[in-house]
Amino acid sequence: MFSIPVFLFSAFVRSLFPKLFPKAVFVIVGATCGAYTALFAAAPTLVMARSFISLQVCTLGIGLFIVYVLIRAAVNHEKGSLLLAVGFLLFFAAAIHDILDAIGIIRGEFLVQSGLLVFLFSMSLVITRKFAASFARAESLSEELSRTNRALKRFVPEEFLSRLGKSSIDQVSLGDHSAQEMTVMFADIRQFSYISEQLTPEENFRFINQYLARMGPAIRNNGGFVDKYLGDGVMALFPGSPENAVRCAIEMHRRLEDYNSIRFSSGQTPIKIGIGIHTGRLMLGTIGENERMDGTVISDVVNIASRIEGITKDFSIGLAVSERILLGLADVDAYLFRFLGKIGVRGKREPVSVFELFDGDPDQLRLKKSAIKGRFERGLTAFYSQDYPQALGLFKEVLADLPEDDASAHYMRIIRKLNMA
Repeated sequence: MFSIPVFLFSAFVRSLFPKLFPKAVFVIVGATCGAYTALFAAAPTLVMARSFISLQVCTLGIGLFIVYVLIRAAVNHEKGSLLLAVGFLLFFAAAIHDILDAIGIIRGEFLVQSGLLVFLFSMSLVITRKFAASFARAESLSEELSRTNRALKRFVPEEFLSRLGKSSIDQVSLGDHSAQEMTVMFADIRQFSYISEQLTPEENFRFINQYLARMGPAIRNNGGFVDKYLGDGVMALFPGSPENAVRCAIEMHRRLEDYNSIRFSSGQTPIKIGIGIHTGRLMLGTIGENERMDGTVISDVVNIASRIEGITKDFSIGLAVSERILLGLADVDAYLFRFLGKIGVRGKREPVSVFELFDGDPDQLRLKKSAIKGRFERGLTAFYSQDYPQALGLFKEVLADLPEDDASAHYMRIIRKLNMA
């Protein structure tokens, strides 16, 4: 059954150097070895004896071809080829010596056992090196995959994946979704267009990234994660209590004070931000198409939060929240707030009650807003009761003490328009 090891070794060499060992030659080797194996299994002893010489000739031919393959591999600097070629040449030389000795051409000791030992040793070294290289490659691929996953997490928040019930980005499919109770925050830089016009494109990117580098940690510190960067704005989600988003907004304003100190000291204009917060049930999932998809949130909660953020721009305030947020606070009296009024939202019949939280304002502004809070809210009560003269008088009193209160100025403009009508 000498033909079986010949075939197996040929298969081994072809597995190492498939480009140098053509498939057609391998088929011929397999057919030859298969034919001799069948012949030896079924033919009488005399036939097998007469066929043995032809088997040796075929084996010699196969061996010479393998030598050719190994030498070419060594010339091409294939890994392990030189060591394997040397080992096989010694074994092949020993086999030829023993064949010549067996047919009486030469006389000497049988060397095939020693040649086989040398060859097996060289082959074991090649396999060991191949295994070590494969293991090193696997480790390298594992590290590369870890780096890729870490990089992807900067584009797709890990919290977003966990809310979809996924542990890695490769598990996400188009259309995956999950209904969640979450708080949505929109934060926007005031007068960004004006600021941007004064900067080069490179300075714009540097400015935005400096700002976001200060705001991002505040979001994470309070249990939230950034869902989207909207140029000069941020949309963040908070899975836990709405109070986390409120604390985050206050922290963002305090971080902004520190950043503005740095900007002022370097001759740059301080910036202001407006933050709107609302909470409720939303649908979190993936949209797009097979070649490009994105994570997003779909709900009127998002629309209302965005609309409330717009109120901060209209009233020149730092933080506005919905009534639902206020009701979700563990101790509402622990915060400084005032009622701003009711806003209409497209698609909703009932207006949304909006409140200003001014804990994040500078100290002097907090004191002034606390002092005018009662008069402002009485003015709102009179306004909604359509007692416009009383409302107008109260808003004038507020502006006398706090001229920059755009909320009072807003309602005064409405009253004057109504009186003119």
